Amino acid sequence: MGLAEGQGSLEGTGEMLSGLHRKGKKNRSCAGFSLVELAIVLLIAGLFISPLAWLYQNQVMEEKLAMQIVKFTEIQENINNFAVNANRYPLPADLFDTPASPTYGQEIAGVIEGCAGWPTTRGVCRSGAGANAVLIGAVPFVALGINPDFAHDYWDNKILYVVTEQQTVGYTPGNGQVILQGYSDNVSQILVNLPNPYDLVLISHGENGRGAYTRNGILIAPCAGSPAALEQENCNMDGVFVLRKYTTATTEISMAASGAGAGFFDDFSQEQDRIPREEWLQSLADPDYALTFADKIGIGTTDPQAPVHVVGRVQADRVLSDNICGGSASGCFNPEIIAGDVSDMDCGVSPGVYRPLLDIANSQVYCGTSVDSGGSPLGGGNAFIFSGFTWVDCAASGQKVTGIDATGAPICNY
Repeated sequence: MGLAEGQGSLEGTGEMLSGLHRKGKKNRSCAGFSLVELAIVLLIAGLFISPLAWLYQNQVMEEKLAMQIVKFTEIQENINNFAVNANRYPLPADLFDTPASPTYGQEIAGVIEGCAGWPTTRGVCRSGAGANAVLIGAVPFVALGINPDFAHDYWDNKILYVVTEQQTVGYTPGNGQVILQGYSDNVSQILVNLPNPYDLVLISHGENGRGAYTRNGILIAPCAGSPAALEQENCNMDGVFVLRKYTTATTEISMAASGAGAGFFDDFSQEQDRIPREEWLQSLADPDYALTFADKIGIGTTDPQAPVHVVGRVQADRVLSDNICGGSASGCFNPEIIAGDVSDMDCGVSPGVYRPLLDIANSQVYCGTSVDSGGSPLGGGNAFIFSGFTWVDCAASGQKVTGIDATGAPICNY
């Protein structure tokens, strides 16, 4: 082989090696990210994803809370409607009942056992005694006339209904006995009793279901097994309950805590200390009637001075009243005196013998001397004769004198 040939062979070999070198560079550039580069990408992605995940979880929680508020509000409105009509709150229903039970969703009847022996024979118990007693059970959706779904929370567990027992006998504002607790503020998170005991509270035991009962009356998880003291307070049946949120005069205090341990709390709640007096509620007996617990109603005035105070005209085809009084609530009389059959309002002596009406006062009539149809006195004395007297015998047609017209003639009416 000549020198020229050898040189050409070497040059070809060099070009081939150079090509392999360039090809190797290209392959390394297409090999993807290194572990360090991948870690940096994941770190950056995590910085964006973490707040988004937190926002998503918060949104889901708010949706659950919103659904619970809808259910609580439906229950509460119907409890108030029931109370206005019956003048009492409804009794709880049995937590152990199934949809097949004949008493499912109905007010408990019969003997109610103490909560110290929970679980009791039936799923309702009494905490405390006498005027301080509260009853704990399920929402009586049958008595309230609502769909059973409203009596079950987001997780389809029965909503706990706690009510002051004496308020289920007769409603009196300010007699609530349900003790509620909450944090003193959003910083120190010290558990304190809220001022003024409440009439009732509705509670959902949250996602973990500690102390909750299913639609079929089965316990989800025992209350005693919870490491969270806050969780146990709403299912230990002691008459004291913790609110998820409540509002002071200036601040909303939240009880919700994340994570595990003694501070964990995922319950939802809604409380009531009285029936709202400003509400008008429909009568259960007659939907044409509206009822209220307001002490005074003002029409045309913002300062009513009586149970019903109207400034202006009142138009009515018929008014039912036991008494009609003057503006100062004096000089009252029973309408029966005018329109009824009352002897004190009768100027007749006997059939065909009448005396003229002289005056009406002190819930009676004052009559003149008996006269005949010609106006002559029958028993002596002076007869009272109306000017332009016209004889009208109201009694002949079974009517009574209800007035005197401009001519002096009696006005008859039934």
